[in-house]
This record gives sequence, structure tokens and C-alpha cells, in this order.
Amino acid sequence: MTPRINYGLPDLPGMPDLDKLTAPHVRQLQLGNVLDATLDLDAVPKGQRAVVYFRVSDPSQTKTSRDYANGASMETQRQLCYERATALGYTVIEEYVEPGKSAMSIEKRPVFRQMLARIQARRDVNVVLVYMFERAARNQWEDAVLGIVFQSLGVQLISVTEPMDDTPAGKAMRGMISVFNEMMSTSRGADIKRKMEAAAKRGQTLGRARLGYLNVRDISEGRDIRTIEIDTERAPFVKLAFELYATGEYTLNDIVDELTDRGLTTRATAKRPAGPVSVNKVHQMLRDPYYTGVVTYDGEQIPGKHHPLISQELFDKAQEVSRIRGKSCERRREHHHYLKGTVFCGQCKQERDIDRRLLVQRTVGKNGQEYFYYFCPGTKDGTCTSPHHNLYRVEDAVERHYKTKRYTPEFLRAFRALMADTLGSQDEAQRLLKKQLDGQLDALDVQEENLLDLAADGTVAPGKIKVRLRKIGQERERLTTQRDAVAVDLTSGAKFLDSQLSLLENPHELYKNTTDEVRRRLNQAVFGAIYITDEDVVGSRLTSPHDALFATEAAYQAATLGLNEDAIRQHFAAAFARSQGQTIPAKHKETAPKGGLFADNSTVATTAWSSLFTGSAAGAVSSKPPMVEMGGIEPPSTAVILRLLRA
Repeated sequence: MTPRINYGLPDLPGMPDLDKLTAPHVRQLQLGNVLDATLDLDAVPKGQRAVVYFRVSDPSQTKTSRDYANGASMETQRQLCYERATALGYTVIEEYVEPGKSAMSIEKRPVFRQMLARIQARRDVNVVLVYMFERAARNQWEDAVLGIVFQSLGVQLISVTEPMDDTPAGKAMRGMISVFNEMMSTSRGADIKRKMEAAAKRGQTLGRARLGYLNVRDISEGRDIRTIEIDTERAPFVKLAFELYATGEYTLNDIVDELTDRGLTTRATAKRPAGPVSVNKVHQMLRDPYYTGVVTYDGEQIPGKHHPLISQELFDKAQEVSRIRGKSCERRREHHHYLKGTVFCGQCKQERDIDRRLLVQRTVGKNGQEYFYYFCPGTKDGTCTSPHHNLYRVEDAVERHYKTKRYTPEFLRAFRALMADTLGSQDEAQRLLKKQLDGQLDALDVQEENLLDLAADGTVAPGKIKVRLRKIGQERERLTTQRDAVAVDLTSGAKFLDSQLSLLENPHELYKNTTDEVRRRLNQAVFGAIYITDEDVVGSRLTSPHDALFATEAAYQAATLGLNEDAIRQHFAAAFARSQGQTIPAKHKETAPKGGLFADNSTVATTAWSSLFTGSAAGAVSSKPPMVEMGGIEPPSTAVILRLLRA
């Protein structure tokens, strides 16, 4: 390999190590078929070899052949460079393309540095063609160094739009052009800075909107107006983050977990899809006075045109928390525990019907021993009087609670038999329904033909015939849609239900004898919340489908005792309410409608029961219709409960 040549000059900033250049440069972008990819370099005579270098500041210029006011498109540069190479008798053996790079120095243009390294290492190039000299160098110093380096290598830099020769006058003109290019580049930068400063002084937001806001573009009366509006989807999460942090009881990780659990995501971009917010993003957000309605530019705070999301008082509280933690070098230690996120304050649930997730606190006794407790964040602002709960006693209470969340063997056998029976009769039911729908569609065809005959005879007014034909078309569309939805596969939903039944076939033994990580996942799969009061479990909220399955088991047990249909419905409703973590006062038992569910639960219980056999219960497992009788089921269908009995 050709060693690096020392020209007695300092290396250009960012020049790669030529000793590590082991392979030919691969073209970064091909904008057509002018350069033959199979070109035999040895077939090109020495003295006739050229390379071309293209650069545009705006990435959009790489995707169009249209010329721009501030420069030429990539395709225009390419065409002119090849035309000049042909006119001068040179063959282009390599292209170097720098798309979307507005760089003041060579250091920030990696492709240009690769071109220099290749020329210096191989010394087989005679000419470098550029659209303008400023494509290669943007200041006097770089232009001078490049001129000396190219001259030492026997390489000529040619601008296809600025013809220069090697005479003293030509060299002087080249120097003047480099001075002018540097002046223009500096002037454009200063002009942009002035415009940005003026916009900031007017309270405008510079660049991309912060999380909680949206960039809005409005074209009115031929004017392109760009402004900032509140993102109604994400703004409430931003305010919540400030409120939680200002209490001093939440770490950044706690806040990220809370926001993620509630569904906050970043805005999707062309390069990056929407996703959960990062800790660093939340940290920047909590320190940004922009959310109080001000714009900061060059250290100065200016009243902004955007609407504030939080008050100055709330922002100051958050900054005080940050200051105290930073001054005392205090960082609340993260205590990860497999129950974290699953256990909630039972007192807040019972007294105010609100869900408050318990937090973990570590204390050190006089003997140096560590103690861990769960506590309700409401104890810090006086809205909850619940005492701290010993972490290990809470663990024992949850383990005991799993003994109460077990499906009986009788119910499992009956339910699985029902699923098998339903799957077995699926084909026959679908065949009969499809036959029925086909018959109705055939009848519509006959009606349509008869109407057309009447229209041809002129015995019926055309207006009436059009109305009848329109109705027939609407009915045909409805029946066709219904027929197309008949062919379903219930296997996915049945498999999911069977796996959920197995999960709670003997949950206490599974939970007791597994790892903490499996316990965490099991808790998340079964419980939406476990409510703790006085270091004991006072209730829980089950996830779907277990809420409806336990309600179904209660109705099944009521049916086995020979209770009537009204009593079966009452048992289902009461069990479903318990599964949802609700409390049903005794007075509701007197006012429950005969033959129906409790009013508060009728709709949600119906949906839960109907979804048991559907893919919706399995998340994204399936999107098939319910595994129910052909005509649907009433809420809840005691006919299905009786089928459980027969199974």
C-alpha cells in the first residue's frame, strides 16, 4: 500500500488514517446510470481519470432534479460535471456524494475526507470536478491547503461553473472567489442567527415543538403561518409529571413508569416511530421553563406566544425539589421489587375509590440493618392516613391471596367440555347459517329481476322501482357482509382461554415455588391491582379474561345448587363486581332488576362474557367473532351456564 506522503503541511481536520484504508471507496449514492458500475479502471488511460464530488445542503435536493434558489440540485450538479469531464477528455472513475450536508468545514464532511484519502493513497486521479469551488471549500484557509495538496499530487480541481486557468490572474481570481465564498457563508449564518433572534424576541418557538405541544402549519390568504398548539393527547401527561415530581416523593424513574403505564408515547417522526419517553427526556422536560409560557434565547426568558401547560408556582416547586436533591447529592435509590406496580393502597380505594400505587421505601435501623416498607404517596400530602406496610408481610399476604384465586376442578372440566363442544359444532352451525344467508341472497336476486321486468313493461313508475332497487342493494350488502364473516376459526380464542385456565389451576403452588421474576409476570397477568390495608390484602382487581371467568364460575356454582335464573344472574353480577375491585352495598340487592344484572355492571359484564371466546380476550391473538350461539347471547346467557352444567 502506498504510504502517506508528507507535504510538510498539517493534516486537514478529520482526515482519516490512510494506513487503515484497505478497500476501495464505495459510492455513497448513485443518481442514474451515467457511471458504469462495471467500469474497468485499467482500461482508462492514465492522465484521463477524474472523480466528481457533489454536495447539497438540503436533503430534499437529493430527491429532485429541480434547481433551488440557494444552490443546484444533485442531478443538475451531476449532469454538468459529466458534461465538462467529457468535453475535457476525462473519464469519471468514481463518484463521491455528500447528501444533505451544510458544513462550514471539511471536518464535518466525511465523504469529502474519504475522497482525499483515496486520491492520496492511490495517486491515480488527474482531475476532481465540482459544481462550484465552494462545494469543496468554504473558507480561505481550507481552499489554500487544498490547492497545495492537489498541486503536490498532480491533481487539478475544476469548477464547472467557474472556469479558471493556472495563470497568475486565474490563481488570483480563485483566491478572490474563496474570500467571497467565506464572506457569503458567514453572512448567511449571521442572517439566520438574526432571524432566529427576532423570532425569539417575538415569543415564537424555534424548531420542533416540545413534548405536549404540536407544530401547526396554516396557509391563509397565500401566507404560510407556522405556530404552536397544545397537544391535547400528551399535555395532561406533562402536567402530571410536574405534579408528581413537585411532591418530592417520585424519582424520575417512578414518573417514567407512571407515564408509560398511563399510555404516554413520544410523537412519531419520519425516522423514528412513537415509543415510551426516556428518563433523560423527562429530566429535560421538568427543567424547561418553556412549559410556563416563556421562550428562552441566549439566556434571556421572553414571554412566548404559546399557552403555558403549568403554573409558575408548580414549576418553582419542581425546581426546588431538583435543587435540594442536587445540593445534598441526594438521589432516591430505586428499589425494584416484584410487587412494585401491582400493590395499591386499600384505604384510598375503600374511602375515596381511587387507585394509588404503593411505593417502596428503605430505612436503616440503629444497628445498621435495612428495612423495606410499602407506603401510600397520599401520606405525604395528608390525603391518606394509612400506615407503612412491612414489605415482607405484604409478600406473605399476596402469596396467601393466591389461594383464593383458583378455579375448581369441576368448573375446569365443565368449561373445557363446553369449549370442545362449541368447537365441534362450529362447522355445522356455520354451514347452516351460510345456507340460510345464501337463500336470502337468492331471493333478493329474484326480486330484483322481477322489478327490472316491471320496469321494462312500464307498468310501475320508474321512481318507485329505483327506491325498491336501492333497498334491495342495501339489504344485499348487509347479507353479503354477514355471510363473509361466517367462516371463522375459534381455535385461537379457545387455546388462549385454556392457557388462562391452566394458569390458575393451582396458582398458590406455582407462585410459592417460582422466582421473583416469574412472580412479577404472574401478578401482571392475573391482577390489575392488589389492594393492601394493614399489611393484608383487602381486595383485588383481576385482568381480563379472569374477571369474567371467575364471575362465570360463580354463576356455574349457583346453577349446580339448583337456583333459578334470577339468582344465577345475581351471582354472576356480584362476582364480576368483586373481580373488578368494586364494592356492592347490600341495598343494591333489593333494587336489582328482576331477571337482569346490577345496573352499574350490566354493560361491562355483558361485554366481558361475550369476549371470553373471542380474540379480544387474548389481546391480539385473534380478531374472530365470539364463540357463542348463532343468535348471540343475552347478558349473561343462562343458557350457556346450563350448557356448562350439561357438560
